Amino acid sequence: MYPRKITAKDFLTHTAPAVRALFHEISEEEARYKPIRESFKAAHDMHYFDFITADLNEDFDEHQMQHKFGMAAEAKVQALLISQSIEVLCGAVLQIGKQGISLILKDEERYSRGRFVGTQKLSNVIWHGRNQAMHWEDGVPKNVHTKDCFEELKNYFGKQFEFGVTPRNMAWDLWPVIGWGAYEEYEADMKNILEQ
Repeated sequence: MYPRKITAKDFLTHTAPAVRALFHEISEEEARYKPIRESFKAAHDMHYFDFITADLNEDFDEHQMQHKFGMAAEAKVQALLISQSIEVLCGAVLQIGKQGISLILKDEERYSRGRFVGTQKLSNVIWHGRNQAMHWEDGVPKNVHTKDCFEELKNYFGKQFEFGVTPRNMAWDLWPVIGWGAYEEYEADMKNILEQ
């Protein structure tokens, strides 16, 4: 047990440098890699089109078709790897937010604080968003509350929150719906959640 009760101010003051650094890196990664992802997507689309139309073109042989398919597949892999770094950074912010909720709020308060994100309170989205981000490899969450949270997000915001055949980290998908573009927005929300 802690020698004294940790306050929202304590938590936010001591985690601010780390969270600010994460927001800085998210911003840098998005700025640096957005054009790269777009060029990879364009390259993928172009090479895939070449691949599927190659048999209609007498100038393409089997080797050229395989080469085009390989280039299209590589473009997709590169785009995936780039987005994963941003997903991990977003998941780290959710992890720190969840730690504040765990340290300061009582169990019965943890899911009902903050502004609404769709039909749910922000503390609930942070909590279960963190769970999904940390355990995305499991596919559909084993925790029924996490599964329900993402079902609500899907119903309100769209199918980007649907659990598909291929498991993926959805932390970056949460960014536009949470509305955290900068540390100050995160801080204001966490103060609201932790000090209510």
